[in-house]
Amino acid sequence: MLLHLLNAFLLWRVLLRLSIPAAWLAAAVFALHPLQVESAAWITERKNILSAVFYLGALLAYLRFARIGPPARSAAAGWRCYALALLLFVAALLSKTVTCSLPAVILLLLWWKRGRDNLKRKPPKQGPNREGQRR
Repeated sequence: MLLHLLNAFLLWRVLLRLSIPAAWLAAAVFALHPLQVESAAWITERKNILSAVFYLGALLAYLRFARIGPPARSAAAGWRCYALALLLFVAALLSKTVTCSLPAVILLLLWWKRGRDNLKRKPPKQGPNREGQRR
């Protein structure tokens, strides 16, 4: 039960760092929704909750390293976040192999947060219009 609450807290922190509106609501629904009751109730399914703790912790540490959201206090703190993210990722892999998707998720989040300016439409260049006249 405590690991599930820790997962809800980590999810809330990740969503806050990503500037998702109503992050607290999403974390509350995650904490209260009984979709995966087995993971919280059965001892044999604790691997799911444990891997989620490590997965979300690694994601949160990497987002801090990548300066998504509020930045880390110093460059040394940023590299400590990177080392922590790597350590938590290895722990997540050791608890459940499905967490190997974390690098792809990180790449998608970085593309979403940093690459959005590159996807906006640029104004057309000043050139001749259809009649050949300058604008």
